Amino acid sequence: MAERIWTRRRFIAAVSAAGGFALGRVSVDWIGRPERLRNRFRDRLLALLQEVDLQAEVGSAYLQENPSQADLDVLSQLLLQRLDLAGWWTEMTGLPDQQALRQALSAAISQDFQRADGICRLNGWYLSQTECRLAAMRVVARGQGLISDVAKPVLAFPEADLYEVGEWGPRTTPRGESFNQQPDGGSAFWFHIAGAPPSLKIFLGRREMKVTIHPDLVTASLAPEDAASIVRNPGRHAVVAADPQRQLQQTIGEFQVLEGAADSPANAVEGPLEVSSLPEMRLKEVAAWGPQSTVLGQPFNPQPSGASAFWIDVEADRTESALRVYLGNHPLRTTVNAKVITASISPEEVSSLLGRAGNYPLYLVSRARSGRQKVGDFEVKAR
Repeated sequence: MAERIWTRRRFIAAVSAAGGFALGRVSVDWIGRPERLRNRFRDRLLALLQEVDLQAEVGSAYLQENPSQADLDVLSQLLLQRLDLAGWWTEMTGLPDQQALRQALSAAISQDFQRADGICRLNGWYLSQTECRLAAMRVVARGQGLISDVAKPVLAFPEADLYEVGEWGPRTTPRGESFNQQPDGGSAFWFHIAGAPPSLKIFLGRREMKVTIHPDLVTASLAPEDAASIVRNPGRHAVVAADPQRQLQQTIGEFQVLEGAADSPANAVEGPLEVSSLPEMRLKEVAAWGPQSTVLGQPFNPQPSGASAFWIDVEADRTESALRVYLGNHPLRTTVNAKVITASISPEEVSSLLGRAGNYPLYLVSRARSGRQKVGDFEVKAR
């Protein structure tokens, strides 16, 4: 995965920029604090972590790299030292309230990215050290039964512009017909979303889909029974992205089940064809395509169903739309949209069709016009 900087502010959507909080540079004497205040500070953190859904994978990965910190008191001490609550924590007034603690943590996360020792790197992501420790503390506390999963429904979140979403699809299908069918019988959507975080969730209506994140591409799949239920009757279904950590959601668009024909033909796979015997012709203006190579025996651009997939960026026009993608003479499950054509290949087909190192031609084929357009050669490299 490409290295990315993750600067999300996860704790309170209502908290404004916390630039007014100057976090101290002097380490707090944790041991010197009265035990009751140390315990109260830890409890305040636990109460806060009950309300926010930090990514468990982040906390687990941090603890795996820092096993000596897998203790609530140790993590509390590190977080207190980072915040330096001196100035509002006194023997007279006790601890700051939860709102002040939220703001201080938000400020600490923002300022961590400006500190040489404020970053932790996990699985190719750069994250705030404060955020990593909070996520770790939540994992430890949840393991001890001190907090439970957040129960707030995702689709109750406020609407916001979370991500830059480019092309996505498919957007329509005829009633009763599957769309972008996967080898397991389910259906899948694809989205061009740059820098999608691991916490991303995508819903079709109120159905949560299984999300798989690749660089600049996200796929979301429906189980066969859910896909069948969606296409049973004509209607419109909202496509919604949500980030439970920021407690926000973004409506991407609508998927429509049509009474009549869809924008593109159904995904039924036609039989083999001697593609090389067809005349070469321009069917689409191809801007880019991929992936263009893989290693022998390895999947490429893996989908949630286990299939591999090609994508072909094309110029939007009114030319041929009843197209199939062929790998050599073998047809692939194809979805045609205005600017992107996708084609999937099952794990069994990967093994049988790409069983040797070499170059394999990828074509766009129009049976109606009895023509082909070569997209390029897909290279299978020896191990």
